[in-house]
Amino acid sequence: MSPSTKAVAPRSTRSKKINLKLVDLSTRRQLFEQSSSSASFVDMALECPMEDLTSLAKRIYEEALNQLEQSGNIKATIKGTVTDCLYGLYSVVERYEACSPSPVVPTVSTDWSKELKTELEQQREIVAAARADMGAVRTAVNQLCVNLETNGVTYAAMAATTKSAPTLIPHPQSVHSLIISSADTQDTSEDVIGKIRNAVSAKTSGLRVDRLRKVRDQKVVLGCQTRDELAKVADRLRSGNRTLLIEEKENKDPLVILKNVLNYNTDEDILCAL
Repeated sequence: MSPSTKAVAPRSTRSKKINLKLVDLSTRRQLFEQSSSSASFVDMALECPMEDLTSLAKRIYEEALNQLEQSGNIKATIKGTVTDCLYGLYSVVERYEACSPSPVVPTVSTDWSKELKTELEQQREIVAAARADMGAVRTAVNQLCVNLETNGVTYAAMAATTKSAPTLIPHPQSVHSLIISSADTQDTSEDVIGKIRNAVSAKTSGLRVDRLRKVRDQKVVLGCQTRDELAKVADRLRSGNRTLLIEEKENKDPLVILKNVLNYNTDEDILCAL
């Protein structure tokens, strides 16, 4: 009798069933890489943007249905169950996208909105005030036009009015003058003026001198409005300071006054021109 041998059951050629729920994402991806078509969809699912997941899920769902239709050796119950599972996964993706929050739209702050509204209100008030002012100006202009049409003065009436007499320029009053010098040849015009002020003081004498100016040869011209005032001033100077020499100056009384005569014109030239 041959030695006993232990029968060994043949190993099943089928691959071991793996629960995909218990493996991680990397292992799951390795399993799906066995098929070229599913590997491409896995890459798409991992790299697809979030906003395009629904369209990708629909595409995978349609491709899976197409593959099920082409496989004829699968039972109808299994095919219906797989189809229902795929549609369920697609529905889950659709509901997840519908429930996901929409992107936040930047909004304007409330304080800035209030500030903008206040500014617009101020601008509206300014425009309303300007419009009211323009209306008042328009009304005044219209009233002025009406007054001119009803009560306006014509050119003939304006020409008939008498013109007021021109204002006459007052003729300057004549001043009676004295020419005063000093007996001391060393005295200047300033010295002579100082002696006159000491001799004729308005505070003590009450006399008035209307003009006092320096001329050539250390002389000073003193003028008063009246002859009586001039005579009083001369007497005061003679008694106050005996070194002063007093000479009365005769005022000229020309019959004709020529203005704006050039310096190089002589009296003969003027007489010939007359």
